[in-house]
Amino acid sequence: MIKECLQHNIMPFIIDHEHKLFYYRGLKEYRSEKGYLMDTCQSAQDRYEAQVDYFFPELRNSGHEPETHPGPNQSL
Repeated sequence: MIKECLQHNIMPFIIDHEHKLFYYRGLKEYRSEKGYLMDTCQSAQDRYEAQVDYFFPELRNSGHEPETHPGPNQSL
């Protein structure tokens, strides 16, 4: 999934063990409530971005950053 995110200029994300149950709930409830999955993935993107910024601060100003979150017409 990381490769797909990067190909579509979307910030990748990793669902860690701590947030796994929220991710599962988001998948289960996606047809009726898309917000659960979107919020979980966006939170994971924020954590991933913070880690990249910490370990690779030179990338912050490189101009080659993916979007933090997909737009309203993009899927995850």
